[in-house]
Amino acid sequence: PVIWGSAPPVPHPCLVGISNDHARRLTLYLNCHAEVAFNGIDTSFYSPPPEGSTRSAKYLFVGRYTPEKNPLGMMVLCKRLKIPLDCYGDTEIIGSQEYLERCRHEADGILVRWYPGVTREKTVELYRSYKALLHLHSWREPLGLVPLEAMSCGLPVVTSRRGGPAETVIDGVTGYLCDDDQAAEKVLRSGCVKDIKPEACVARAQEFTV
Repeated sequence: PVIWGSAPPVPHPCLVGISNDHARRLTLYLNCHAEVAFNGIDTSFYSPPPEGSTRSAKYLFVGRYTPEKNPLGMMVLCKRLKIPLDCYGDTEIIGSQEYLERCRHEADGILVRWYPGVTREKTVELYRSYKALLHLHSWREPLGLVPLEAMSCGLPVVTSRRGGPAETVIDGVTGYLCDDDQAAEKVLRSGCVKDIKPEACVARAQEFTV
């Protein structure tokens, strides 16, 4: 909303936000009415693994290699805490080649591994295979489909409280909402994601189907 400048030039402008937070920001910045329609996911496609499947002890990042998605910040944090993290991200829609190169440089290939983007079919395999999704974005995420996709596959989510994810991830039930890096560090050090039940994640994601 901050880049538009004004509401649509019609007698009764109404916009649709993809979360309550997004709709509130539309109203604040553009001074017009806003309704809410959450983005949805296909829960027949993003679904939990077969019963008895095992998961890696690593954390997972899926998203673009851009500052607002903050993969670099998560890489630095995980290296400092000596926590393994695998990153999969779009290398085309990035905005800054310099930021992408910094992410590549930060990945040491041991604790933190860097991979380019993968197919949607591959993301399902990833969501079914890791310990938890790390989604510590640095902007007001309008909604955040990746956390919903992950939860639909039974994967807990550790995310920033700002923006849409605070409306989809239930703190302590389907993951953890972090106000800052210190809160995220506390969650990661404690290993408390092991207490999140995959079935709770799946049930929550079912509330956001297409």
